[in-house]
Amino acid sequence: TQAFNYHTYSELLLYPWGYESGAYTPDNSTFIDQSIQLTSINGYTYGTPPDILYLVNGSSDDWMYGEQTTKPKILAYTPEVGYSFWPNPADIIPLADENLEANLWLAGFVEDFPVGLYEEVEDHPNGFVLGANYPNPFNPETRIPFVLNEPGDVSLRILDVLGREVASLLEGPQTAGAHVVSYDATNLSSGTYAIVLEVNGAIQTGQMLLLK
Repeated sequence: TQAFNYHTYSELLLYPWGYESGAYTPDNSTFIDQSIQLTSINGYTYGTPPDILYLVNGSSDDWMYGEQTTKPKILAYTPEVGYSFWPNPADIIPLADENLEANLWLAGFVEDFPVGLYEEVEDHPNGFVLGANYPNPFNPETRIPFVLNEPGDVSLRILDVLGREVASLLEGPQTAGAHVVSYDATNLSSGTYAIVLEVNGAIQTGQMLLLK
């Protein structure tokens, strides 16, 4: 589940935790991955409130994410929109336009993110799960999800049908939790490609179809 809690102002995208400097959620890497996409059009600065703004005690984002007894956790963000608390009425439509793409991306996360991976990884012998990329087939961009039940040394690569590496998306240590990596295949031709996820020496693979 995802949420935007709109506010003004500053051209920021905030996410938990807000109450303590240096405190990050177990899903921090997912917040970062999603924020990169969510701010790709409007250019907003993203991060936790203490990192890019100030300490926030009792924020809606912290409650939505942190209270998981009566509801599932919610990956919640606060877009801080505009240049003042009361923008000129003539700027309402332009400000809405600059956030339209972020709203569409967030809706896509809600519709497509494979939340079942969270449960699947708990029983997986290797302690990680590679999810199916989405959309699939795709052109030219897709997202590749995976979940780690503990930190690990991760390699994420794309291979062609002959086993040749065409892209290296990740190489190095990653935190536990859910991760989503965006991939742009603009420079590739149509065809089937392999996704290879290696964590601490163990490998899982998947297939994706690029149609141009």
